[in-house]
Amino acid sequence: MFNRSDNARGNRLEHWARLRMLGRSRFIWSYGVLRWGGFMCCFSLAVFHYRQFGSPWSLEGNATFRLILAAIVWAYVGYLYGRSVWNRNERDYAARRATIR
Repeated sequence: MFNRSDNARGNRLEHWARLRMLGRSRFIWSYGVLRWGGFMCCFSLAVFHYRQFGSPWSLEGNATFRLILAAIVWAYVGYLYGRSVWNRNERDYAARRATIR
């Protein structure tokens, strides 16, 4: 989040300050689990179905089980991803705030 040019540093600091006001758990659930984990769940299921059955919309095999399993796995991975992004951004935010003062 903070690794671009210095001229936009203030905007990113302000953006992260607004995001962090929402809270850690809301950020993790909305950005990690729902956005990233949800996208990866849909994408991986579509690729799997296309490779196995020739169509991403195929309901052949045990599609319900795969859907539930993928949702559980990607929700967990999305949580870990969201938590790691939060921790990295907090560390960068604290470092940038310290250099500004």
